[in-house]
Amino acid sequence: MLKLRVKPVTYKTAWCVVKNFVNVAGDIYASNLQPKHVEAWLGANSDSWKPATKQMYVARIGHFQRWLKSRGYIDPLTDIIEDFRHLKTSRGQQLFVPSSRFDELLDVAERQCARDRALVALGLYSLVRRSEMINIRWGDIEERISIYRTKTDDVDSLPISKYLEPELNRWRSHLCRLLQITAPDPRWPVICALQNKDPRAASDETYVPDRAFMNPGRRVWTALTTLGYTDKGLGTHTLRRSGAHAMLDELIEKGVGQDMALIIVKEMLGHADVSMTMTYLNWRAHRRKRDEIVANLGSDAVPSHDNKVVQLRAG
Repeated sequence: MLKLRVKPVTYKTAWCVVKNFVNVAGDIYASNLQPKHVEAWLGANSDSWKPATKQMYVARIGHFQRWLKSRGYIDPLTDIIEDFRHLKTSRGQQLFVPSSRFDELLDVAERQCARDRALVALGLYSLVRRSEMINIRWGDIEERISIYRTKTDDVDSLPISKYLEPELNRWRSHLCRLLQITAPDPRWPVICALQNKDPRAASDETYVPDRAFMNPGRRVWTALTTLGYTDKGLGTHTLRRSGAHAMLDELIEKGVGQDMALIIVKEMLGHADVSMTMTYLNWRAHRRKRDEIVANLGSDAVPSHDNKVVQLRAG
């Protein structure tokens, strides 16, 4: 593969994609590769891949094709993915829990165990990814939360909101009371493992405080299904997306402009670009602004692009 500025896990993913492609295409010379092989490969995996996944994997095959060209294995004018570069990826509305049900979700998680309530609170109010959540230690939490951004390989410092602070204090006090200690070890993970791994035996709160809980998505799925959600893909990303929606709405309600609100949520999510945040939330600011302005046509005031009200002169 071409040398790209990516992490080893991305190389591993790309290699798995190419290996899957070669298994479907068969044992043939690279010079004999044709678009029909890509079509057969996509067809063989059509049941297990969503449109967005197909598009991403086709791009990986494009990288593989560039690698073959750079070494003279195939003609430079060959393009086996020409007909598949722009696969349609209609993004439907992805599930998010409305903020009006956050307290209910936290209570459901607490009935599983006290740690699960803290887990859900971290997802909803700090917007961290699963890989970031499991790496948070008690020593990382002071006036802010220091997290390791796994996707960008750097450290970020997030503010602790008024919603998250009491939840973390509640979980810390509960853990100290169970373990009969005054404070958790700074090296311990905040979301620690349970000795009993069966999620149905939630009442057995025997924690392993020095070991991180590596599969929080399983407990989130249990809480969300208990709450009545049945969508596919329920997990920690559902919490992250729900919290982002709630934060964006609250910022706008408090008078923060839409552009600034999106930037704040982008920074909390750790996205590289605002457009990524808008896609992640399936949110279109211009359409919202269009609806707001058109709805006010004919009145004495129309909102401007910066959320200020523009008074219209009579006559």
